[in-house]
Amino acid sequence: MSCPLFAQDVTVCVGWKSLYRTVGEQGSVFNYDVPETGGRLLSNYGDSIVMEWGYTRGLFSLGVQETSKYGCPGEWAYLDVAVVGAEIKLDKDEYIMCGDSVQITFNDSDFRAYSWSDRTIRGNFITKTGTYELQAIDRNGATGCLISKTVTVLPSPRVYLGKDTVICVPDRLFADRNGVNSPETTYTWSTGESTPYIYVYPVDQPTTYWVRADLGECSVSDTVVVLACKDEETDLLQWDIPNTITPNGDGDNDLWNIYSLRTHPNVVVEVYDRWGRRVFLSAKGYPEPWDGKDMDGRLLPLETYYYIIMLNDDKYAKPIIGNITIVR
Repeated sequence: MSCPLFAQDVTVCVGWKSLYRTVGEQGSVFNYDVPETGGRLLSNYGDSIVMEWGYTRGLFSLGVQETSKYGCPGEWAYLDVAVVGAEIKLDKDEYIMCGDSVQITFNDSDFRAYSWSDRTIRGNFITKTGTYELQAIDRNGATGCLISKTVTVLPSPRVYLGKDTVICVPDRLFADRNGVNSPETTYTWSTGESTPYIYVYPVDQPTTYWVRADLGECSVSDTVVVLACKDEETDLLQWDIPNTITPNGDGDNDLWNIYSLRTHPNVVVEVYDRWGRRVFLSAKGYPEPWDGKDMDGRLLPLETYYYIIMLNDDKYAKPIIGNITIVR
């Protein structure tokens, strides 16, 4: 009895499925010796097998032994199979969308051609978070091997401490109420504390708090002003009333924000110029901060104005009087 032979590929690409047939006597039974690494036996049809080769490149031996219909075992015969194919080497395991797009860098010079599962990707720039498949044809042989790689783009970290507010301390700040950040996100607070994936922070005094979220090369931050609530009738947080505004349209200090008035829905706020003419009135509450314009919507000149604030609250009978200056 002669040694059985395999009839099939001796060079395969990574990830391939290959059929190997034996050449032996009719009625024989075949045993197979499959390499422990490099591939796995997918199907055994008796006189043939299907191997699924993995992504370990190298030379692997596939063995077969024929036992005749009379029960006589023959010698083992081996076929050396070369598993080839270039490897897509990304510069990162995962990408984070820090800006408008992420450029994927890989060893594209090792391939004849490549394409993305999302046909809108141009120049390897990905503009949306998600999972994408990169397929490339390497330079092995006449046709080359088709190699694929999955690329994941994660959203950048985010933080939102909420709007500036008046709270009764102690309380808590939430860096991200929706909890969508990656577990690897690290939060650094204005107090100097660093909290990995703990986005609730205790507030024990009125001040300005900020937090920075870091994930990989991405960094975002947010700031919130926390004011204390008071019950005494003395100066109702007059330190909270700004004495200047700069309404120049740059988004910084354009409005006369008085955050403590949010807890006084019946407040009346009036502003007068130096001749005693009223230039601003908020008759019930202070939902829209003064923007430095008069009652007709005209921008007022640079000078000092005077305000009267009536809280219309039994706890606070006295008006709050002071001055506010417009500068640019």
